[in-house]
Amino acid sequence: MKRLVMLALFLTMTASVTHAQYVQRNLYLNGTIFEDATEGSGFDHTGHGKCISLGDFDMDGDLDIYISAVYTDNRFFSNEGNLRFKDRTSILRLGGDCLDTHGIVWADFDNNGYLDIFAANNLEALSQRRGDVLHPNKFYLGQDEGFIECALKSGLAGNKFNYSCGITTADINGDGLLDIYVSEGGYRKGPECANSLYVNNGDGTYRDIAEEAGVAHQGNGYCCSFSDYDNDGDPDLYVGNINDTNDPVTFALFRNNGDGTFTDVTEELGLVRRGNNISCFWGDIDNDGDQDLFLACSSGPGHPEEKWGANVLFRNNGNGTFTDISGEAGVDVLTNSRGCTMGDIDNDGDLDIIVTNSWFDALVFINDGKGKFTESHEKTGGSYFYGHGVALGDLDNDGDLDFLGGNWRRPSASNPGKWFLFKNKTDNKSFIKVNVKGTKSNRSAVMGKVWVYDAGKAKNKSALRGYREVIAGSGTFFGNPLQQHFGVDSSKMYDIVVKFPSGLERILKNVEAGKTYDIYETDVDPAQYDRVRR
Repeated sequence: MKRLVMLALFLTMTASVTHAQYVQRNLYLNGTIFEDATEGSGFDHTGHGKCISLGDFDMDGDLDIYISAVYTDNRFFSNEGNLRFKDRTSILRLGGDCLDTHGIVWADFDNNGYLDIFAANNLEALSQRRGDVLHPNKFYLGQDEGFIECALKSGLAGNKFNYSCGITTADINGDGLLDIYVSEGGYRKGPECANSLYVNNGDGTYRDIAEEAGVAHQGNGYCCSFSDYDNDGDPDLYVGNINDTNDPVTFALFRNNGDGTFTDVTEELGLVRRGNNISCFWGDIDNDGDQDLFLACSSGPGHPEEKWGANVLFRNNGNGTFTDISGEAGVDVLTNSRGCTMGDIDNDGDLDIIVTNSWFDALVFINDGKGKFTESHEKTGGSYFYGHGVALGDLDNDGDLDFLGGNWRRPSASNPGKWFLFKNKTDNKSFIKVNVKGTKSNRSAVMGKVWVYDAGKAKNKSALRGYREVIAGSGTFFGNPLQQHFGVDSSKMYDIVVKFPSGLERILKNVEAGKTYDIYETDVDPAQYDRVRR
Protein backbone atom coordinates (compact mmCIF):
# COMPACT_ATOMS: atom_id res chain seq x y z
CA MET A 1 0.00 0.00 0.00
CA LYS A 2 2.83 2.40 0.87
CA ARG A 3 4.42 1.78 -2.54
CA LEU A 4 1.15 2.72 -4.28
CA VAL A 5 0.83 5.90 -2.23
CA MET A 6 4.40 6.97 -3.07
CA LEU A 7 3.87 6.22 -6.75
CA ALA A 8 0.73 8.33 -6.77
CA LEU A 9 2.59 11.18 -5.09
CA PHE A 10 5.43 10.94 -7.58
CA LEU A 11 3.07 11.00 -10.57
CA THR A 12 1.21 13.96 -9.09
CA MET A 13 4.42 15.92 -8.66
CA THR A 14 5.80 15.19 -12.10
CA ALA A 15 2.52 16.03 -13.79
CA SER A 16 2.94 19.68 -12.79
CA VAL A 17 6.36 19.95 -14.44
CA THR A 18 6.59 21.13 -18.04
CA HIS A 19 9.61 18.98 -18.98
CA ALA A 20 8.72 15.30 -18.83
CA GLN A 21 12.36 14.22 -19.12
CA TYR A 22 13.00 15.45 -15.57
CA VAL A 23 11.51 12.20 -14.19
CA GLN A 24 14.13 10.06 -15.92
CA ARG A 25 17.03 8.40 -14.10
CA ASN A 26 20.60 9.48 -14.93
CA LEU A 27 20.18 9.67 -18.71
CA TYR A 28 22.32 12.79 -19.07
CA LEU A 29 25.51 12.09 -17.18
CA ASN A 30 27.68 12.72 -20.25
CA GLY A 31 27.49 15.57 -22.74
CA THR A 32 29.36 18.36 -24.46
CA ILE A 33 30.79 19.83 -21.25
CA PHE A 34 30.68 17.17 -18.53
CA GLU A 35 31.47 13.48 -18.48
CA ASP A 36 31.06 11.05 -15.61
CA ALA A 37 34.51 10.39 -14.09
CA THR A 38 33.32 8.79 -10.84
CA GLU A 39 34.36 5.21 -11.61
CA GLY A 40 37.91 4.55 -10.49
CA SER A 41 38.41 8.05 -9.07
CA GLY A 42 38.33 6.96 -5.43
CA PHE A 43 35.44 9.33 -4.81
CA ASP A 44 33.05 6.55 -3.92
CA HIS A 45 30.01 7.32 -1.84
CA THR A 46 26.50 5.93 -2.17
CA GLY A 47 23.69 6.72 0.24
CA HIS A 48 22.08 9.57 2.11
CA GLY A 49 23.88 12.90 2.16
CA LYS A 50 23.47 16.59 1.60
CA CYS A 51 26.66 18.63 1.19
CA ILE A 52 29.81 18.60 -0.92
CA SER A 53 32.51 21.17 -0.19
CA LEU A 54 35.94 21.92 -1.66
CA GLY A 55 39.12 23.33 -0.14
CA ASP A 56 42.89 22.88 -0.34
CA PHE A 57 43.56 21.66 3.19
CA ASP A 58 47.11 20.37 2.62
CA MET A 59 48.12 23.43 0.57
CA ASP A 60 49.47 21.34 -2.29
CA GLY A 61 47.68 23.32 -4.98
CA ASP A 62 44.69 21.08 -5.59
CA LEU A 63 41.21 20.86 -4.11
CA ASP A 64 40.22 18.29 -1.51
CA ILE A 65 36.64 17.17 -0.80
CA TYR A 66 34.57 17.03 2.39
CA ILE A 67 31.04 15.61 2.24
CA SER A 68 28.14 15.16 4.64
CA ALA A 69 26.88 11.58 4.71
CA VAL A 70 23.68 11.47 6.74
CA TYR A 71 23.29 8.62 9.27
CA THR A 72 26.97 7.73 8.94
CA ASP A 73 30.30 9.54 9.21
CA ASN A 74 30.99 12.58 7.08
CA ARG A 75 33.93 11.84 4.78
CA PHE A 76 37.12 13.60 3.65
CA PHE A 77 38.80 12.77 0.32
CA SER A 78 42.29 14.12 -0.36
CA ASN A 79 43.12 15.02 -3.95
CA GLU A 80 46.01 12.85 -5.16
CA GLY A 81 46.12 14.49 -8.61
CA ASN A 82 44.69 13.50 -12.01
CA LEU A 83 41.16 13.21 -10.59
CA ARG A 84 42.18 10.53 -8.10
CA PHE A 85 41.08 10.77 -4.49
CA LYS A 86 41.76 8.91 -1.25
CA ASP A 87 39.55 8.68 1.84
CA ARG A 88 41.53 10.21 4.73
CA THR A 89 38.64 10.80 7.12
CA SER A 90 40.10 8.78 9.96
CA ILE A 91 43.72 9.90 9.74
CA LEU A 92 42.67 13.56 9.77
CA ARG A 93 40.40 12.96 12.80
CA LEU A 94 37.18 13.88 11.03
CA GLY A 95 35.16 10.71 11.68
CA GLY A 96 33.17 9.26 14.54
CA ASP A 97 30.00 11.35 14.25
CA CYS A 98 26.75 10.30 12.59
CA LEU A 99 25.18 13.65 11.82
CA ASP A 100 22.77 15.34 9.44
CA THR A 101 24.96 18.13 8.11
CA HIS A 102 23.05 20.70 6.06
CA GLY A 103 25.78 23.31 5.63
CA ILE A 104 29.59 23.24 5.44
CA VAL A 105 32.08 26.08 5.23
CA TRP A 106 35.87 26.01 4.80
CA ALA A 107 37.84 29.04 6.02
CA ASP A 108 40.76 29.92 8.28
CA PHE A 109 38.84 31.00 11.37
CA ASP A 110 41.86 31.22 13.68
CA ASN A 111 44.23 32.76 11.10
CA ASN A 112 46.89 30.07 11.59
CA GLY A 113 47.31 29.37 7.87
CA TYR A 114 45.27 26.14 7.80
CA LEU A 115 41.71 25.83 6.59
CA ASP A 116 39.14 24.94 9.23
CA ILE A 117 35.73 23.31 8.72
CA PHE A 118 32.42 24.28 10.31
CA ALA A 119 29.54 21.81 9.86
CA ALA A 120 25.99 22.97 10.63
CA ASN A 121 23.96 19.98 11.79
CA ASN A 122 20.24 19.42 12.01
CA LEU A 123 18.02 17.08 13.98
CA GLU A 124 16.54 15.01 11.15
CA ALA A 125 13.15 13.38 11.85
CA LEU A 126 14.50 9.86 11.35
CA SER A 127 17.39 10.58 13.72
CA GLN A 128 14.96 11.82 16.33
CA ARG A 129 13.02 8.57 16.17
CA ARG A 130 16.31 6.75 16.63
CA GLY A 131 17.02 8.77 19.75
CA ASP A 132 19.87 10.89 18.34
CA VAL A 133 18.40 14.10 19.70
CA LEU A 134 21.39 16.40 20.03
CA HIS A 135 23.24 16.59 16.72
CA PRO A 136 25.54 19.47 17.72
CA ASN A 137 27.37 21.56 15.16
CA LYS A 138 30.99 20.56 14.59
CA PHE A 139 33.93 22.95 14.43
CA TYR A 140 37.14 21.36 13.16
CA LEU A 141 40.25 23.52 13.52
CA GLY A 142 42.92 22.66 10.96
CA GLN A 143 46.49 22.00 12.07
CA ASP A 144 49.61 20.49 10.55
CA GLU A 145 48.56 16.90 11.31
CA GLY A 146 44.82 17.11 10.86
CA PHE A 147 41.82 18.59 12.64
CA ILE A 148 40.76 19.10 16.25
CA GLU A 149 37.02 19.30 16.98
CA CYS A 150 36.17 22.10 19.42
CA ALA A 151 32.59 23.29 18.80
CA LEU A 152 31.50 22.95 22.45
CA LYS A 153 34.62 24.66 23.77
CA SER A 154 34.25 27.46 21.23
CA GLY A 155 30.55 28.05 21.96
CA LEU A 156 29.44 26.93 18.50
CA ALA A 157 27.75 23.59 19.25
CA GLY A 158 24.25 25.05 18.97
CA ASN A 159 21.13 24.49 21.05
CA LYS A 160 20.31 21.35 23.02
CA PHE A 161 17.97 20.26 20.25
CA ASN A 162 19.97 21.50 17.32
CA TYR A 163 18.19 22.61 14.15
CA SER A 164 21.06 24.29 12.29
CA CYS A 165 20.73 24.40 8.50
CA GLY A 166 22.57 27.05 6.49
CA ILE A 167 25.92 28.61 7.29
CA THR A 168 27.90 31.57 6.00
CA THR A 169 30.88 33.52 7.29
CA ALA A 170 32.37 37.02 7.02
CA ASP A 171 34.19 39.56 9.16
CA ILE A 172 31.22 41.73 10.12
CA ASN A 173 33.10 44.15 12.40
CA GLY A 174 36.41 44.59 10.55
CA ASP A 175 38.68 43.10 13.21
CA GLY A 176 40.36 40.63 10.84
CA LEU A 177 38.50 37.64 12.31
CA LEU A 178 35.75 35.64 10.65
CA ASP A 179 32.34 35.60 12.29
CA ILE A 180 29.68 32.95 11.61
CA TYR A 181 25.96 33.13 10.82
CA VAL A 182 23.76 30.03 11.13
CA SER A 183 20.16 29.86 9.89
CA GLU A 184 18.07 27.46 11.93
CA GLY A 185 14.73 25.75 12.12
CA GLY A 186 13.88 24.42 8.66
CA TYR A 187 10.25 23.43 9.03
CA ARG A 188 10.25 24.35 12.73
CA LYS A 189 9.55 27.62 14.53
CA GLY A 190 10.08 29.05 17.99
CA PRO A 191 12.83 30.44 20.24
CA GLU A 192 14.77 27.17 20.14
CA CYS A 193 15.13 27.70 16.38
CA ALA A 194 16.38 31.28 16.46
CA ASN A 195 19.13 32.07 13.95
CA SER A 196 22.59 32.73 15.40
CA LEU A 197 25.30 35.28 14.62
CA TYR A 198 28.50 34.17 16.33
CA VAL A 199 31.13 36.88 16.75
CA ASN A 200 34.73 35.70 16.90
CA ASN A 201 36.29 36.81 20.21
CA GLY A 202 39.82 36.16 18.95
CA ASP A 203 40.63 33.68 21.72
CA GLY A 204 39.04 30.59 20.18
CA THR A 205 35.57 31.35 21.53
CA TYR A 206 32.46 32.93 20.03
CA ARG A 207 29.37 34.70 21.37
CA ASP A 208 25.93 34.88 19.79
CA ILE A 209 24.87 38.48 19.10
CA ALA A 210 22.04 37.73 16.64
CA GLU A 211 19.35 39.35 18.76
CA GLU A 212 21.22 42.58 19.43
CA ALA A 213 22.35 42.68 15.79
CA GLY A 214 18.76 42.37 14.56
CA VAL A 215 19.10 39.07 12.67
CA ALA A 216 17.64 36.51 15.12
CA HIS A 217 14.64 35.21 13.18
CA GLN A 218 12.93 32.45 15.15
CA GLY A 219 12.46 29.49 12.92
CA ASN A 220 11.95 28.35 9.34
CA GLY A 221 15.51 29.46 8.52
CA TYR A 222 17.21 27.32 5.88
CA CYS A 223 19.83 29.07 3.73
CA CYS A 224 21.91 32.21 4.23
CA SER A 225 24.78 34.06 2.59
CA PHE A 226 26.86 37.17 3.18
CA SER A 227 27.57 39.48 0.23
CA ASP A 228 28.25 43.17 -0.23
CA TYR A 229 25.24 43.80 -2.47
CA ASP A 230 25.49 47.61 -2.21
CA ASN A 231 29.29 47.77 -2.69
CA ASP A 232 29.83 49.88 0.43
CA GLY A 233 32.60 47.67 1.80
CA ASP A 234 30.84 45.65 4.47
CA PRO A 235 29.06 42.27 4.31
CA ASP A 236 25.28 42.31 4.06
CA LEU A 237 23.22 39.20 4.81
CA TYR A 238 20.54 37.26 2.94
CA VAL A 239 18.45 34.65 4.82
CA GLY A 240 16.09 32.24 3.05
CA ASN A 241 13.21 30.48 4.79
CA ILE A 242 10.94 27.55 4.02
CA ASN A 243 7.38 26.68 4.93
CA ASP A 244 4.88 24.10 3.74
CA THR A 245 1.83 25.82 5.23
CA ASN A 246 -0.33 28.80 4.31
CA ASP A 247 1.71 31.09 6.56
CA PRO A 248 3.48 33.78 4.54
CA VAL A 249 7.22 33.34 4.35
CA THR A 250 9.36 36.26 3.25
CA PHE A 251 12.91 36.13 1.97
CA ALA A 252 14.99 38.45 4.15
CA LEU A 253 17.84 40.79 3.17
CA PHE A 254 19.67 42.62 5.94
CA ARG A 255 21.85 45.65 5.20
CA ASN A 256 24.94 46.03 7.35
CA ASN A 257 24.79 49.33 9.23
CA GLY A 258 28.54 49.36 9.80
CA ASP A 259 28.18 49.32 13.59
CA GLY A 260 27.57 45.62 14.26
CA THR A 261 23.85 45.82 13.56
CA PHE A 262 21.70 45.10 10.50
CA THR A 263 18.52 46.58 9.06
CA ASP A 264 15.89 44.47 7.29
CA VAL A 265 15.56 46.08 3.83
CA THR A 266 13.67 43.26 2.10
CA GLU A 267 10.54 45.25 1.32
CA GLU A 268 12.41 48.46 0.60
CA LEU A 269 14.60 46.78 -2.03
CA GLY A 270 11.88 44.78 -3.78
CA LEU A 271 12.72 41.26 -2.59
CA VAL A 272 9.40 40.42 -0.91
CA ARG A 273 8.33 36.94 -1.97
CA ARG A 274 6.77 33.84 -0.48
CA GLY A 275 8.24 30.43 -0.98
CA ASN A 276 10.38 27.54 0.13
CA ASN A 277 13.92 28.82 -0.37
CA ILE A 278 16.26 25.84 0.01
CA SER A 279 19.56 27.33 -1.18
CA CYS A 280 20.94 30.60 -2.49
CA PHE A 281 23.89 32.00 -4.42
CA TRP A 282 25.23 35.51 -5.04
CA GLY A 283 26.96 36.16 -8.36
CA ASP A 284 27.34 38.80 -11.08
CA ILE A 285 25.35 37.22 -13.91
CA ASP A 286 25.60 40.19 -16.29
CA ASN A 287 29.19 41.38 -15.64
CA ASP A 288 28.15 44.82 -14.48
CA GLY A 289 30.14 44.74 -11.24
CA ASP A 290 27.46 44.01 -8.66
CA GLN A 291 26.04 40.90 -7.05
CA ASP A 292 22.79 39.38 -8.30
CA LEU A 293 20.92 36.79 -6.24
CA PHE A 294 19.69 33.34 -7.32
CA LEU A 295 17.34 31.34 -5.09
CA ALA A 296 16.74 27.62 -5.55
CA CYS A 297 13.23 26.93 -4.27
CA SER A 298 11.07 23.88 -3.75
CA SER A 299 7.40 23.34 -4.37
CA GLY A 300 7.47 20.60 -1.78
CA PRO A 301 4.92 17.78 -1.71
CA GLY A 302 1.58 19.10 -0.56
CA HIS A 303 2.53 22.76 -0.81
CA PRO A 304 -0.72 24.77 -1.14
CA GLU A 305 0.62 27.17 -3.79
CA GLU A 306 3.03 25.53 -6.18
CA LYS A 307 3.88 28.78 -7.93
CA TRP A 308 5.88 29.82 -4.88
CA GLY A 309 8.15 26.85 -5.44
CA ALA A 310 9.74 28.11 -8.67
CA ASN A 311 13.38 29.25 -8.70
CA VAL A 312 13.97 33.01 -8.44
CA LEU A 313 16.60 35.37 -9.88
CA PHE A 314 16.90 38.93 -8.59
CA ARG A 315 18.97 41.32 -10.71
CA ASN A 316 20.90 43.95 -8.80
CA ASN A 317 19.97 47.31 -10.33
CA GLY A 318 23.18 48.92 -9.13
CA ASN A 319 21.34 51.53 -7.05
CA GLY A 320 20.64 49.39 -3.99
CA THR A 321 17.44 47.83 -5.35
CA PHE A 322 16.61 44.55 -7.11
CA THR A 323 14.29 43.42 -9.90
CA ASP A 324 12.80 39.94 -10.17
CA ILE A 325 13.82 38.72 -13.65
CA SER A 326 13.13 35.02 -13.08
CA GLY A 327 10.74 34.66 -16.00
CA GLU A 328 12.60 36.69 -18.60
CA ALA A 329 15.91 35.09 -17.56
CA GLY A 330 14.46 31.61 -18.09
CA VAL A 331 15.22 30.17 -14.63
CA ASP A 332 11.76 30.07 -13.01
CA VAL A 333 11.50 26.29 -13.30
CA LEU A 334 9.24 24.49 -10.84
CA THR A 335 11.05 21.51 -9.36
CA ASN A 336 12.00 20.35 -5.88
CA SER A 337 15.25 22.30 -6.01
CA ARG A 338 17.96 21.55 -3.49
CA GLY A 339 21.50 22.80 -4.12
CA CYS A 340 22.53 25.60 -6.46
CA THR A 341 25.77 27.16 -7.57
CA MET A 342 27.24 29.43 -10.22
CA GLY A 343 30.39 29.13 -12.29
CA ASP A 344 31.60 29.71 -15.84
CA ILE A 345 31.43 26.05 -16.88
CA ASP A 346 32.15 26.73 -20.57
CA ASN A 347 34.87 29.39 -20.06
CA ASP A 348 33.01 31.89 -22.22
CA GLY A 349 33.16 34.79 -19.77
CA ASP A 350 29.87 34.61 -17.89
CA LEU A 351 28.39 32.74 -14.93
CA ASP A 352 26.21 29.71 -15.57
CA ILE A 353 23.92 28.08 -12.97
CA ILE A 354 23.52 24.48 -11.83
CA VAL A 355 20.56 23.39 -9.71
CA THR A 356 20.13 19.94 -8.17
CA ASN A 357 16.65 18.60 -7.50
CA SER A 358 14.99 15.85 -5.54
CA TRP A 359 12.62 13.78 -7.74
CA PHE A 360 14.10 15.38 -10.88
CA ASP A 361 17.29 15.64 -12.89
CA ALA A 362 19.84 18.33 -12.12
CA LEU A 363 19.37 21.40 -14.32
CA VAL A 364 22.16 23.27 -16.14
CA PHE A 365 21.38 26.88 -17.13
CA ILE A 366 23.78 28.31 -19.73
CA ASN A 367 24.20 32.10 -19.68
CA ASP A 368 24.03 33.95 -23.01
CA GLY A 369 26.30 36.70 -21.69
CA LYS A 370 23.46 39.11 -21.02
CA GLY A 371 21.90 37.42 -18.00
CA LYS A 372 19.47 35.19 -19.89
CA PHE A 373 19.72 31.43 -19.57
CA THR A 374 18.91 28.30 -21.54
CA GLU A 375 18.28 25.10 -19.61
CA SER A 376 20.66 22.63 -21.32
CA HIS A 377 21.24 19.55 -19.15
CA GLU A 378 20.48 17.13 -21.97
CA LYS A 379 23.25 18.73 -24.04
CA THR A 380 25.89 19.57 -21.44
CA GLY A 381 25.76 16.41 -19.35
CA GLY A 382 26.47 16.63 -15.65
CA SER A 383 22.85 15.90 -14.83
CA TYR A 384 21.73 13.16 -12.48
CA PHE A 385 18.57 12.19 -10.60
CA TYR A 386 17.69 13.27 -7.05
CA GLY A 387 20.69 15.53 -6.43
CA HIS A 388 21.38 17.49 -3.28
CA GLY A 389 24.91 18.82 -2.68
CA VAL A 390 26.63 20.73 -5.49
CA ALA A 391 30.13 22.12 -5.98
CA LEU A 392 32.13 23.54 -8.89
CA GLY A 393 35.92 23.67 -8.78
CA ASP A 394 38.97 22.89 -10.92
CA LEU A 395 39.79 19.48 -9.45
CA ASP A 396 42.42 18.53 -12.04
CA ASN A 397 43.98 21.99 -12.48
CA ASP A 398 43.35 22.14 -16.22
CA GLY A 399 41.56 25.49 -16.11
CA ASP A 400 37.90 24.49 -16.25
CA LEU A 401 35.32 23.83 -13.55
CA ASP A 402 34.61 20.22 -12.70
CA PHE A 403 31.35 19.31 -10.98
CA LEU A 404 30.66 17.24 -7.87
CA GLY A 405 27.10 16.16 -7.12
CA GLY A 406 25.70 14.81 -3.87
CA ASN A 407 22.69 12.53 -3.72
CA TRP A 408 19.98 11.14 -1.46
CA ARG A 409 19.07 7.48 -1.32
CA ARG A 410 15.35 7.09 -2.06
CA PRO A 411 14.21 3.47 -2.50
CA SER A 412 10.67 4.55 -3.36
CA ALA A 413 12.12 6.37 -6.38
CA SER A 414 14.46 3.49 -7.29
CA ASN A 415 17.37 5.76 -6.44
CA PRO A 416 20.35 4.16 -4.63
CA GLY A 417 21.92 7.56 -3.89
CA LYS A 418 25.11 7.44 -5.94
CA TRP A 419 27.32 10.55 -5.72
CA PHE A 420 28.99 11.78 -8.90
CA LEU A 421 32.24 13.36 -10.07
CA PHE A 422 31.97 15.01 -13.48
CA LYS A 423 35.07 16.05 -15.41
CA ASN A 424 34.78 19.24 -17.43
CA LYS A 425 35.94 18.58 -21.00
CA THR A 426 36.43 22.23 -22.03
CA ASP A 427 40.22 21.84 -21.62
CA ASN A 428 41.46 25.14 -23.05
CA LYS A 429 43.59 28.02 -21.79
CA SER A 430 40.64 30.41 -21.67
CA PHE A 431 40.78 30.99 -17.94
CA ILE A 432 42.31 32.97 -15.11
CA LYS A 433 42.27 31.61 -11.56
CA VAL A 434 42.94 33.78 -8.51
CA ASN A 435 43.77 32.77 -4.93
CA VAL A 436 43.33 35.78 -2.65
CA LYS A 437 45.46 35.71 0.53
CA GLY A 438 44.74 37.98 3.46
CA THR A 439 47.34 39.26 5.93
CA LYS A 440 45.73 42.29 7.59
CA SER A 441 42.30 40.92 6.74
CA ASN A 442 41.22 37.37 7.59
CA ARG A 443 43.70 34.89 6.12
CA SER A 444 41.11 33.44 3.72
CA ALA A 445 40.30 36.96 2.45
CA VAL A 446 36.59 36.14 2.70
CA MET A 447 34.54 39.02 1.27
CA GLY A 448 37.51 40.14 -0.80
CA LYS A 449 36.64 41.27 -4.32
CA VAL A 450 38.26 40.39 -7.64
CA TRP A 451 37.74 42.15 -10.98
CA VAL A 452 39.23 41.14 -14.34
CA TYR A 453 39.54 43.84 -17.01
CA ASP A 454 41.03 44.08 -20.48
CA ALA A 455 44.73 44.95 -20.21
CA GLY A 456 45.44 48.61 -19.64
CA LYS A 457 41.84 49.34 -18.67
CA ALA A 458 41.68 48.51 -14.96
CA LYS A 459 38.59 50.05 -13.32
CA ASN A 460 37.07 50.93 -16.69
CA LYS A 461 33.60 49.43 -16.37
CA SER A 462 33.20 49.01 -20.13
CA ALA A 463 36.29 46.75 -20.11
CA LEU A 464 35.11 44.58 -17.18
CA ARG A 465 35.28 40.87 -18.06
CA GLY A 466 34.25 39.42 -14.71
CA TYR A 467 33.62 40.22 -11.06
CA ARG A 468 33.70 37.84 -8.09
CA GLU A 469 33.42 38.05 -4.33
CA VAL A 470 35.27 35.57 -2.13
CA ILE A 471 32.30 33.92 -0.45
CA ALA A 472 32.69 31.18 2.15
CA GLY A 473 29.47 29.36 2.89
CA SER A 474 26.31 30.05 0.95
CA GLY A 475 23.67 28.39 3.06
CA THR A 476 22.89 24.73 2.42
CA PHE A 477 24.29 22.09 0.04
CA PHE A 478 26.75 24.52 -1.60
CA GLY A 479 30.52 23.88 -1.61
CA ASN A 480 32.54 25.96 -4.12
CA PRO A 481 36.14 26.68 -3.05
CA LEU A 482 37.67 30.02 -2.07
CA GLN A 483 39.59 30.07 -5.37
CA GLN A 484 38.09 32.43 -7.97
CA HIS A 485 37.78 31.25 -11.59
CA PHE A 486 37.16 33.42 -14.68
CA GLY A 487 36.55 32.36 -18.25
CA VAL A 488 38.42 34.70 -20.62
CA ASP A 489 39.72 34.99 -24.19
CA SER A 490 43.05 33.16 -24.16
CA SER A 491 44.49 35.36 -26.92
CA LYS A 492 44.29 38.56 -24.84
CA MET A 493 46.02 40.12 -21.81
CA TYR A 494 44.24 41.32 -18.70
CA ASP A 495 44.44 43.49 -15.58
CA ILE A 496 43.40 41.97 -12.25
CA VAL A 497 42.14 44.22 -9.45
CA VAL A 498 41.78 42.82 -5.93
CA LYS A 499 40.24 44.69 -3.01
CA PHE A 500 40.74 43.08 0.38
CA PRO A 501 38.22 43.33 3.25
CA SER A 502 40.56 45.85 4.93
CA GLY A 503 40.13 48.15 1.93
CA LEU A 504 43.69 47.61 0.69
CA GLU A 505 43.80 47.26 -3.09
CA ARG A 506 46.20 45.48 -5.42
CA ILE A 507 46.41 45.69 -9.21
CA LEU A 508 48.24 43.23 -11.46
CA LYS A 509 48.65 44.56 -14.99
CA ASN A 510 49.11 42.80 -18.32
CA VAL A 511 48.66 39.25 -17.03
CA GLU A 512 48.33 36.22 -19.27
CA ALA A 513 45.37 33.88 -19.51
CA GLY A 514 45.79 30.21 -18.73
CA LYS A 515 47.45 30.75 -15.33
CA THR A 516 46.69 30.81 -11.61
CA TYR A 517 47.67 33.91 -9.63
CA ASP A 518 48.19 34.00 -5.86
CA ILE A 519 47.66 37.59 -4.70
CA TYR A 520 48.63 38.58 -1.17
CA GLU A 521 47.55 41.54 0.90
CA THR A 522 50.76 43.32 1.95
CA ASP A 523 52.40 46.67 2.61
CA VAL A 524 55.74 45.75 1.07
CA ASP A 525 57.04 45.08 -2.44
CA PRO A 526 54.31 43.10 -4.26
CA ALA A 527 56.98 41.22 -6.23
CA GLN A 528 57.97 39.42 -3.03
CA TYR A 529 54.51 37.99 -2.52
CA ASP A 530 52.83 37.49 -5.90
CA ARG A 531 53.65 34.24 -7.56
CA VAL A 532 52.35 32.39 -10.57
CA ARG A 533 51.65 28.68 -10.41
CA ARG A 534 51.74 27.01 -13.80
